[in-house]
Amino acid sequence: MKNHSSPSPEQWEDFLDKISGEQGAAPDDGLLNDGKLLKKAAGEMAEIAATDIDREWDKFESGHIQPGKRLIRMRWKPWAIGAAAAIAAIWIGNSITWQSNTVNNNLSVNLPVASPGDTSIQLITANGQTVHLDTMKQMRESDGTSISTEDASLVYGPGNSSNDAVVYNTIIIPKGKMYSLQLSDGTKVWLNAATTLRYPVNFRGKSRQVEVEGEAYFDVAKNDAQAFSVKTREHMEVKVLGTGFNINTYSDNIKTTLVSGKVLIHTGEDSVLLKPNQQANYNVGDKSLATKQVNVDMYTAWMRNELIFDDFNLGEIMEMLGRRYNYDIVFKKEELKNIRCGGNLPVYQDVTTVLNFLDQVTDVQFTINQNQKVIMVDK
Repeated sequence: MKNHSSPSPEQWEDFLDKISGEQGAAPDDGLLNDGKLLKKAAGEMAEIAATDIDREWDKFESGHIQPGKRLIRMRWKPWAIGAAAAIAAIWIGNSITWQSNTVNNNLSVNLPVASPGDTSIQLITANGQTVHLDTMKQMRESDGTSISTEDASLVYGPGNSSNDAVVYNTIIIPKGKMYSLQLSDGTKVWLNAATTLRYPVNFRGKSRQVEVEGEAYFDVAKNDAQAFSVKTREHMEVKVLGTGFNINTYSDNIKTTLVSGKVLIHTGEDSVLLKPNQQANYNVGDKSLATKQVNVDMYTAWMRNELIFDDFNLGEIMEMLGRRYNYDIVFKKEELKNIRCGGNLPVYQDVTTVLNFLDQVTDVQFTINQNQKVIMVDK
């Protein structure tokens, strides 16, 4: 392994001073955060450099590599040495099959979608008014419910109890954005990029029902008198009383991952009761429903601004990055989608950092067209 000298502590401080604007340069918070991360990583790598890397690798390889998988011993480029500590684990192998993840928009109630050129988070009120949440501070719905934005979150207050009418709102999250909201019953919802949620402004009657397309995490306020349910396309429904779970409808394999409590998955043809650390997979094509044990951290990582992909193919990974960073993905060769790899990375300010890591472990080239917001994938 080729040795690369690391900057001295004094050089790091000088660099951080410059990008924070203390020496006349314009401040850049994203660059400053990345600089601090690289400084920490470089220190950790300096400690690692003092060990016998080849001997430690051979020891790891003999005890951890699974048969049939090829683990790459990465020959890092100089710029990547400091950031290498951010990767928890990366491996790559050959895939057998790949299935395209295409979104079906046929919800029981047709949810609106964000237009390709609109990057604002939108709230559609009961009377059809479109409100851009990037600029809204406070408003009141037609039933008297107060709505406010606090720290990139939408908060609903109690409505007029004398009004029995059910009033619905819809929130649309475009690609490249995430958002959260607190419903009138106290339920908290985190919404990933390219997600739409339709919900009552105030819940009436014996049930609390919302509809989602995309990906959302629900921390449901317990109320034994009002069961909470989430509907998705193809008539799949998740019924809960008080629990925390993640639901992902991006592909034709709808995933519901339970973190705490209990949920009942009902598809019309089948039902299953989930326990914590279990995931239900509903295949829209053949209408099959299956469950398995999972690491829930992998499926809730997006809420913590992390990217975790374990044994994912490159097609799936690039779809994830396209939503997160608001890019369209174009593969020059279909077979490149079959490459499988795994990793654990923080969400960086710029997608190029993540692409550089993928370039290291897949030997695939990525070209970014900033004007058209397209990432080209080629060998």
